[in-house]
Amino acid sequence: MTENQPKILKLKEQLSKELSKENSDSNKILSLSNQIAGLDDSLVRFSVDAGIINRLGKELVGRHETAVSELVKNAYDADATEVTLVFENAWNAGGTLLVQDNGSGMNREQLINGFMRLSSSDKVHNPISPLYERTRAGRKGIGRFATQRLGKQLTIITQTQNSDSAIRI
Repeated sequence: MTENQPKILKLKEQLSKELSKENSDSNKILSLSNQIAGLDDSLVRFSVDAGIINRLGKELVGRHETAVSELVKNAYDADATEVTLVFENAWNAGGTLLVQDNGSGMNREQLINGFMRLSSSDKVHNPISPLYERTRAGRKGIGRFATQRLGKQLTIITQTQNSDSAIRI
């Protein structure tokens, strides 16, 4: 028995209790699972520091113009035929850039497993857009990070044609 075994057993007990709840806390489950994995001497895992998001956003996208073009590419890849850029006081701190398009939108699964996932392989598996059969313009998946070059807050509102409501994050 390793010195971490009692800690692991206690964490597993807490995890089991949380999992058995009708309305379990996903964040607590994730935290307990990560703690267990961190204490298990037989496991070695990759980890990523949150600072990578900042580096990808600000270092990969060096100019504001590039960041805006990445967002337009996202619309193109979603089969949009129109993209509207509205700059509201955008040259001053606290200004707003609104990007609107008539593309296909994302459902919850596409949003979570595509747009919100680092290094998603979606464009590798789906290199052609479904409606207009366009070759996808975005290559590195940096559009989501490009927004960091433009501002401090990002709001996404998306809706597919088959959905009765939009998703806002």
